[in-house]
Amino acid sequence: MRYRYTNSANVACVDGHAKSIIKGSLNWCKNMYTPGFSSVGGQNDDWLWDQGNACYGK
Repeated sequence: MRYRYTNSANVACVDGHAKSIIKGSLNWCKNMYTPGFSSVGGQNDDWLWDQGNACYGK
């Protein structure tokens, strides 16, 4: 994302709504990633939620 003049960015969501997001408030693990659905390189990324990994406890 590119945060411009007010340290915020306009974001369009899949359900059709749009809103302004303040820099630092978007959490990839909580707001963007869907366990069992999202994947990188065709591999399932559920391992991210295992203890000691990036999204554990989020």
